Amino acid sequence: DGQDLKVKNDLNEHYLLHQDDFVSGLQNIIRNYNDLKPNLTYTLFPKDPITEIELAHFMKDLTELDVEIDYAEDYKDSEPIELDTETIYPNSWQPHKDLEQGIQEMFEHYDIPTHQGIDRELANEEFKATQESMA
Repeated sequence: DGQDLKVKNDLNEHYLLHQDDFVSGLQNIIRNYNDLKPNLTYTLFPKDPITEIELAHFMKDLTELDVEIDYAEDYKDSEPIELDTETIYPNSWQPHKDLEQGIQEMFEHYDIPTHQGIDRELANEEFKATQESMA
């Protein structure tokens, strides 16, 4: 309680994948390797990326803890990776756990009290308002 959540002013998009989905996706590829079509790009990434700042607001809104977001200067130590938007999941595999489920499981594991469900669109609106005030 009362801790700051330090984030870079990072607007690069990140594709977060739950470890269970990562393992099941790899198992799907290994089991069905001979059925995969050559020359296609397959992905295990979820469809919706999130920025570091959006993630910080998302986590703050999900927990009942008194947490403040502390913004730091943006850094440029690497270029973002451009993903081909035409990639498909192997053999119709899909991730099963969304970001909220994964974070709630992590909070439960560490006995961090949470609100039951949040409105991701509302969290995104709060993020946009913060970005506008920083401009």
